[in-house]
Amino acid sequence: MLTKAKELFDRGEHIGILVPEKPSLDCLIASEVLVRALVAKEKWVGFLRAPRWDAISLWDHLPHVAHSSPLPKEFIISVDTSQTPISQLRYEKEENKIDVILSPKSSPLREGFVSFREGKLLCDNLITLGIADIEEENVGMDIPPEFFTDTPILNIDCRDLNRHYGEVNLVDSSQGSISELIYELFSESNNSGVFGADEATLLLAGILASTNGLASAATDAHTFAITADLIGRGGNYSKAREIVQLSTPIPLLQL
Repeated sequence: MLTKAKELFDRGEHIGILVPEKPSLDCLIASEVLVRALVAKEKWVGFLRAPRWDAISLWDHLPHVAHSSPLPKEFIISVDTSQTPISQLRYEKEENKIDVILSPKSSPLREGFVSFREGKLLCDNLITLGIADIEEENVGMDIPPEFFTDTPILNIDCRDLNRHYGEVNLVDSSQGSISELIYELFSESNNSGVFGADEATLLLAGILASTNGLASAATDAHTFAITADLIGRGGNYSKAREIVQLSTPIPLLQL
């Protein structure tokens, strides 16, 4: 499954990311590390929906998520040929511009015959994190339903209730966090720059947040082994704990 996930991860130029409307800290951190890995591979990455989080101070640690951009859309130039048929269409490309040239058959072509509109979303692959059911998440988003059936999906989650809707489903309920799945996806990519000290620290924070500081029932020997390896890769355990504390609302910290 990891091999198929990596193959889908490497495919395409425009990659979409979708997280829940109110994602967990683990999900946000996993998204940040994932986007960094995609950007390192020179992919254009965009969120289908901007992630929300109330703790503003947390965004300093998640710059790609905090300043997420939408995916681009096609730009369509439409010409009404009912009154002015076109005999030829060509384009000329210069250093900083492209001229689209239309040659009418008879009567002149006027501005009123030309209109512009957005086309489909440019997304070769979609990666979802922490999304149990893609049909439920589509509610309220201005995206046609066929987008989710026509676009290959890499589904990453660690819950039993996941519907396995992706072309590739990296879903493992034995893992205590999505950050552990992201670790599994990139643990062999040490030479690619994916796993620097900052990324290791972030994934540590994601694991700590999802496992209640490694104290939850979901924490097992595998989780401890991943934690140790992330520290070995330069992850700062103390800083990871600070990141988790930043995500906690102030009234709860006071309590």
